[in-house]
Amino acid sequence: MQQPWATALLGSYYLILGILSFYGVHRLLLVIDFLRTRKRAPVCPAAPSEWPVVTVQLPLYNEMYVASRLINAVAALDYPRSRLEIQVLDDSTDETTAIVADQVARLRAEGLDIRHLHRSVRTGWKAGALAEGLAAARGAFLAIFDADFVPKPEFLQETLPFFTDSRVAFVQTPQVYGNLRTLVARGAAFMQSVFYRFVQPGRNAFNAAFCVGTNVVFRRAATDQIGGMYTGSKSEDVWTSILL
Repeated sequence: MQQPWATALLGSYYLILGILSFYGVHRLLLVIDFLRTRKRAPVCPAAPSEWPVVTVQLPLYNEMYVASRLINAVAALDYPRSRLEIQVLDDSTDETTAIVADQVARLRAEGLDIRHLHRSVRTGWKAGALAEGLAAARGAFLAIFDADFVPKPEFLQETLPFFTDSRVAFVQTPQVYGNLRTLVARGAAFMQSVFYRFVQPGRNAFNAAFCVGTNVVFRRAATDQIGGMYTGSKSEDVWTSILL
């Protein structure tokens, strides 16, 4: 006679097998679709006749070791200064706030449109900071970078032309690691390359790709239509792009 615990154990085992099988088939379909459509990779459209105003948002929380590097990289973006606004959205409780304040003051004195917005209460976490910055933003497009990112100077010039297609709500770019000296870093970089090389293009072929919250540009009109950045979860990036 079979024991009740054995039935429950077998049921759980087959349920896990089913979930893993579904996940594997899903990944296989994405790879197949990528191989089928890889020759139709998007080509960057021509630059617009007039570059739009872009607000770059930099959400920070206790990032004293990398905040300056990020701000310097964004300040070096190759983009018309009259069309560029930078918001440092600082929720920090450590020395980051003082570091950012000094750097922002220096860059403002050099003529850069950059603001330091500090919150003492982290309502909505990162999404809340983005939403609060958006209320004061002047850009028609929103570029977001996390603290440990270093965008290339040509980032905006390579992404914004895709928005000439009015159906495009956001443009997500690949992410790469700058430090590959350790096995862990190399493993993480490999997983990232698989995600951006196969998974995202496969999803995009089904019009089902989503953003991952950094190295991304949003069309502000699109986010306005869904009430702004989704603040009901710490996975605001996924939920916002799904709602779009």
